[in-house]
Amino acid sequence: IASGGGDNRIQVYREVMGSTSDSPKFALDAAVNTLHGDVNSVCWHPWDGSILCSGGDDGKVQLWNFQQS
Repeated sequence: IASGGGDNRIQVYREVMGSTSDSPKFALDAAVNTLHGDVNSVCWHPWDGSILCSGGDDGKVQLWNFQQS
């Protein structure tokens, strides 16, 4: 899961062990400060789960490459 907000950051979360559909559990996996200003939208690439797209108050679209270690 990825989120963006008024703090100029993108945060990526991963599901952790013990998570269920009735009680989902996530941990912060990565956080990135952007130059967007407020981050208004984030969307994962439909075929490549390591690429995230973001858009913000600056009117620009940025691509990010998140590799899980």
